[in-house]
Amino acid sequence: MFGINGSEFIILAVLAIVILGPEKLPEYTRAFTDWLRVMRDKAEGAKAQFKEETGTDFDEVDWRKYDPRQYDPRRIIRDALREPAGGSSTPASRAAQATGISAEDVAKRLIDFGFHAPTLSFPVAGTLMVEPTESETKAELDRFITAMMAIRDEITEVAEGRIEAAQSPLRHAPHTVEDLVVDDWDRPYSRQQGCFPPGAFRVDKYWPPVGRVDNVHGDRNLICTCPPVESYAEAAE
Repeated sequence: MFGINGSEFIILAVLAIVILGPEKLPEYTRAFTDWLRVMRDKAEGAKAQFKEETGTDFDEVDWRKYDPRQYDPRRIIRDALREPAGGSSTPASRAAQATGISAEDVAKRLIDFGFHAPTLSFPVAGTLMVEPTESETKAELDRFITAMMAIRDEITEVAEGRIEAAQSPLRHAPHTVEDLVVDDWDRPYSRQQGCFPPGAFRVDKYWPPVGRVDNVHGDRNLICTCPPVESYAEAAE
């Protein structure tokens, strides 16, 4: 019991006699036995409630599936780095290869729904990091789920050939006020779908000041904005 073998149990019994004394030992033994019975009854009651609410016996659950260690960011990054170049097996990468829709397209499209674009570079580049805090309401979480489902439908339209990726609202996201009021709307989807997708606010909606920009251009290209060296010499005179 409790991972204690025979010799260890004898040692504990001797220590109990020495510490508690032979007079109090029977009293503490009865109290400990009663406590064990209470804990056993509570455990059985919890198992019965678990089966009643889930329809599954507690002992039949494979708890290894719920081990939080499998979601260790260090392990996720390590596994991602071990994947062969161009041979990623993640669902997101397969979808990107099949449709041309990238994680950046999804991040930019979320702006149209009124959400801040998720991080794309950490912990794994080219993936979305969604981290709602404890301050988010259930209504806001439901709205985010609605947005992701709508985006999934738009990706499906591209996958099924109903619209080209380059002409989809995902690729044109985020949509600005200028997109809303421009007279010449030449896109294959409606202004409603582009600017007010499901779950987007019509009152107090956030409008980005610009449309799509290459937000990693500065990271991937060395651009020197320093003044020429001669200007420093002139300033020193």
